[in-house]
Amino acid sequence: LYGTATGSITSAQLLGSLSDETGTGVAVFATSPTISGPTLSGTIAGTYTIGGVPTLGATLALNAQTISGAATFTGNSAFTGTTTFTNLVVSTSSRLDGAVVRATSVLDCADTSCAPTGTQLATIALFTFNPSTNRTLTPAAGAAQAIVAAIPSAAIGDTFTFAIANVTGAFTVTPTTGGSVTFTGLAATAITQNTTRTINCQLTNVTSSTEAVTCY
Repeated sequence: LYGTATGSITSAQLLGSLSDETGTGVAVFATSPTISGPTLSGTIAGTYTIGGVPTLGATLALNAQTISGAATFTGNSAFTGTTTFTNLVVSTSSRLDGAVVRATSVLDCADTSCAPTGTQLATIALFTFNPSTNRTLTPAAGAAQAIVAAIPSAAIGDTFTFAIANVTGAFTVTPTTGGSVTFTGLAATAITQNTTRTINCQLTNVTSSTEAVTCY
């Protein structure tokens, strides 16, 4: 074609005349287009509604967007402002601003004192104990560093939660500071028989080699 066509042309004809295009389908113009299944990257500013089943990634930055459909986010995606999501799927390498890590698994410490790694603290929802003497839960050396590594694009203020259950026996389980993970206040007191306590932890330093976590 290249400017020689005298009548109307279709999107397919236009596509056939291009040698450096990306994607397929019909031509898209700037105002209110409908795009099916795009891959978007970079920074998306302004106010847009992104629907269909898009793949959004490659260090994507969204600010105050409305995301509908079964959107999938990859890369180090960051979301700020009042961003609304429907049917959201977030990969393990993405984060929501002010991230909260949701753990689901259980670790049975049985009748031992546990020394969980940072990865275990960030990914295990419940630690159970059946103590025949007083026991402790003390994070292993390097725990804070491993926690920061386990949280995508970790930032100061990010939080995670786990619980400790003292199931049976007339003895206590006490969370104790270790691996630059500090237990303070109620979190540092003994957990008595038939009691489950939820521990809320927050990243207080994410700088390499000086990572720190405080649990409340």
